[in-house]
Amino acid sequence: MEESRDYEEFLHKLLLLEIDEKDKRGVECRISNAKFPYRKYLDDIDVRYLPEGMQKKLPEPSTLHL
Repeated sequence: MEESRDYEEFLHKLLLLEIDEKDKRGVECRISNAKFPYRKYLDDIDVRYLPEGMQKKLPEPSTLHL
């Protein structure tokens, strides 16, 4: 019985890893299909050149608490 439970746990972990990898590949595929000229990150933005309202709002997306 213990062996069966261990195998089910193994399969569960394996499926979770597969789901994570599929999600990552999906994101990469969508980015690739978007044909962006290059990757740009929030850290790359020079806040000094943004309007004042955007300067205050910029930290919010970086926390991912939208």
